Amino acid sequence: MPIEKTKLNILNRVIDFGADTEKKITALDIHEMLEIPNIKTPELKIILDLQDAIKKRETIAFLAEAKAESDEIDKPEGSDGTDSVDTDAEADEEENAQDNREDKESEVQSYGRFRF
Repeated sequence: MPIEKTKLNILNRVIDFGADTEKKITALDIHEMLEIPNIKTPELKIILDLQDAIKKRETIAFLAEAKAESDEIDKPEGSDGTDSVDTDAEADEEENAQDNREDKESEVQSYGRFRF
């Protein structure tokens, strides 16, 4: 997927403003964002979304407008994304358990042993 030009332009403006590392971008507060020349409200929203993507380590997916794989898999049809926190915690536990099972299976395969 190509990088969305609007987001790339805003990222360039943030970098020109002096926030040239992920740490500096996430440290920007709203007052500092308002100091960026010719900044508009929709652009502030994109900067806030960029900060969230950096914290989640999904910066490339954010810039390429790609959805996280877990969002596509875990989200049932017709869901509006307003699941409770408990449901998210349960989903995380299930995902971690699945990852652990996959790790164990890959270890067995790497040593050439058979699992019965």
